[in-house]
Amino acid sequence: MRIIHYIFLASVLLSSCGMSKKKEAQVVNTKADYAFILKFHEGVRLKSRGQTDAAIETFQACLRMREDDASNFALFELYLEKEQRQEASQYLQKAYKLDPNNIHYTTELAYDYFETGKFSDAVNIFKKLCKLQPRNPDFQYGLAESYVRAGKPADAIEALNRTQDQTGLIPELVVQKYTLYMQMKKPELALQELNSALEEMPADPQLISTLADYYFKQNQEDKAIEALERMAEAQPENGRVQYYLAEVYGQKRDMDKYFYYLKRAFEGGGVELDQKMKALLSLQEKGLGKDPRSFELVERLVTDYPTEAKPYTLYADYMMEKGDDDNALKYYSKALQYEKNAFAIWKQVMVMQYQNSLFEDLLKSSGECLMYFPNVPLVYLFNGVACNQTKKYADGLTVLEAGIDYVVNDKPLKAEFYGQLGECYFLQMKVKEGKENYELALKTDPSSILLMNNYAFRLANAKIELNKALQLMEDVLAVAADQAHYLDTYGWIYFQMGKYEDAKKWFEKAYAADKEDKFIVEHMGDVLIKLGKKKEALEYWKLAHTMGSTNGSLDKKIANEEYFDPIF
Repeated sequence: MRIIHYIFLASVLLSSCGMSKKKEAQVVNTKADYAFILKFHEGVRLKSRGQTDAAIETFQACLRMREDDASNFALFELYLEKEQRQEASQYLQKAYKLDPNNIHYTTELAYDYFETGKFSDAVNIFKKLCKLQPRNPDFQYGLAESYVRAGKPADAIEALNRTQDQTGLIPELVVQKYTLYMQMKKPELALQELNSALEEMPADPQLISTLADYYFKQNQEDKAIEALERMAEAQPENGRVQYYLAEVYGQKRDMDKYFYYLKRAFEGGGVELDQKMKALLSLQEKGLGKDPRSFELVERLVTDYPTEAKPYTLYADYMMEKGDDDNALKYYSKALQYEKNAFAIWKQVMVMQYQNSLFEDLLKSSGECLMYFPNVPLVYLFNGVACNQTKKYADGLTVLEAGIDYVVNDKPLKAEFYGQLGECYFLQMKVKEGKENYELALKTDPSSILLMNNYAFRLANAKIELNKALQLMEDVLAVAADQAHYLDTYGWIYFQMGKYEDAKKWFEKAYAADKEDKFIVEHMGDVLIKLGKKKEALEYWKLAHTMGSTNGSLDKKIANEEYFDPIF
């Protein structure tokens, strides 16, 4: 309610020093007087040095020598510093009782009564202060506040009117009187108070927003919106009122006006980044993420906050909704430049790099992520996958074996680690260790069809235990019969068994399910060459080459027009 006025004890000493005005005129000549004054000055020095406890002891010693208002007031201030309100109040009341005409004591007592909830007592003291200084608006305002808390709104309004007589028109006082009239169930007087003030201050935002609030409470929505629009036009730079109007029109489903005011809110001031983010996220939830007006606002957010991560992540979300994964990944990565400790962003980046086979990028990002999240097993897994795919097998083994120790109560994740360890060993032609880890993976998570598929594929590549590989894939296809990769693996096993007609049937099913997979396209060529259909086989091989196959033997197959085992 106020800024507490601290009074220098030196000035208190000059004005009182524990003596009445008659005593001040007398000459101090007793030993007791000298002893008291010395002790009092000692207390003042201790207090000024911040030695609170020592000062308290000294001023209490003064009181044992004589009952003195200045010492009591000093103790009030000292206990207030220690946040011991009850003790402080007791000493203040004693000081006031000893010198009730001291304006400092009286002022502090008024505010002390208010702050301790003794509002009726506060009213009485503030009334006294108003008589002493009738043109002091702080005292009139304090009296009004005390009346409010004491449950006397009519008296509070009278005090506020007197304050306004001293200060002139102040919107805060008008709004307070408006609030009191509303509490008194006198809405017509509340409205009159606002309109009268608005005649002098027609563009004041506080008065206009209060007027809008009044109309909303009276269920006069059109008048409320009219008031807000009046304020918005008077203050185009006031982003908060523009934002509020946008929300109003959003609720009314008037999207043209919603976007109009939301754009003005973004252009104005006073609207925090999180509020803007909330509005744009809401647009996505309402299915308006692809609306050009939404995208314009997102772009502005990135421009206005170039070193904040949140706008970049939101921009990336909007790109994802548009189906532009490349730019989405670009802006998620951009966000990481400004927020390294946001694991959700790191995870999104790593997932997208994995899905798009950007394994060199995944190796770099997962390696950096480990510096910030060294205890998160998923990061180790991504790094291990990237090592395997970039042929850094020794590094892969190290990171996977380190990361698996962080997995707690998550069997599917632990199985993924074993699976990647299996991959790492198979890729180094260490079949025994590869099988051991894949067996551990399936023991840990027997229902993982992805692990079954990968294990079967590695067995087929190694040309070992092909019947087991077939059985694994039959279990997989019983669950996911239309997945191109699984159909391709099943065909690949038959191919390695030399059963080319069976292989062709499953490769054709895989190709029908996904004509964009370069490995399936190449397998179509492989089986056709084995069946003596050289011309068709070359067409598929050349198509796989155009699609970017990474098989090191593909060029040799095309040049020699015969099959060679894959090299990766």
